[in-house]
Parts: sequence; C-alpha cells; structure tokens
Amino acid sequence: MGVDDHGTPQQGPEKLEDLSKTVAAIIEQAYPPIYFDIRPLHIGDRACLAVVIPGSENRPHFAGRSYVRVGPETREASEKQFAALIASRNSTAREILEWVGKQVSWTRRTADSAGNYTDTARDEGYVMGCNAHFVTMRFGGETATLISCPLSRLELGFDHLKERLQLFVYETR
Repeated sequence: MGVDDHGTPQQGPEKLEDLSKTVAAIIEQAYPPIYFDIRPLHIGDRACLAVVIPGSENRPHFAGRSYVRVGPETREASEKQFAALIASRNSTAREILEWVGKQVSWTRRTADSAGNYTDTARDEGYVMGCNAHFVTMRFGGETATLISCPLSRLELGFDHLKERLQLFVYETR
C-alpha cells in the first residue's frame, strides 16, 4: 500500500501509522476473519506498507458478516449457519441439508477388484449435519453411532417406498 504503478513508495514515513490503521480496519471487516501482517517499508525518504495475507483454509472470505432470517428478525449467522450457507452452494450438500434431523436410507456399495459394485450394507439413520466436505449421520437408538462420510463418496437417490432420501456410499476393497 502506498506505492505508484511502478512500485515506487509515495508516502512520507509519518503517514504510515494512519495508513496501517485504515488497511487493518478494512481487512478486519472480512468474514471469516483473515490473518494478516502489515510491515512498514522505508526506501530512502519515502515509505509504504507491505500487507502480507497468507492462504486460508477458511475460504471463501467475504467483505463482511453473513446474515440469516430467524422468524421476523435478521441476525448475524453463527459459524455453523455460515458453514451451512457455503455448503448449500453445492447441490449435493444443499439436498442433504434439507434432511437434517430426518430419517434417510443408507446403502454401502463396495467395489471388487474388477470395479463391480455390490451392496454390502443397508441401514436407516438420521442426518445430523452436512458441510461442503462431508455428511454426518446417526445410526441406532440409545447406543447411537455417528459416522461422517466424504461427499465425494456419495451418490443421492430417493427411496420412494419410504419417501425419503437414499444415500449410496461408494467404497473400494
């Protein structure tokens, strides 16, 4: 920050503190929060700022918080709600999110050495949550088991007899 099109510093050193505060205030509005480091650079009698922003696992980032409707109110989205909003951009995750808390059918399909799939297990469970990477399911009653499965291994169908989502989980031997 504070250089011309050729990279020549354009600021006097006395202006760096105000420029640094302005840049930090803008970056701090991003959501999810972005880690950044601002370093002053002095070249001769002029100065500029180096703003270092490393890669982030929490991408994408937005220019501010996200909001959701809760009844008649608009509220800031929690981290869990934000993750669901991002996941809903994926059509598979969006469909699964419609079934959170509802019972679904589940079938495991295992490939043999020739690449032929056989249904090796069937069950019924409840969708507990889903994000852009995996779905979490609960199986069983009082001794419930939680299982998370990558979306990349899932195929969706619909169990018309039971009127519910059908998840096919593909595995290799």
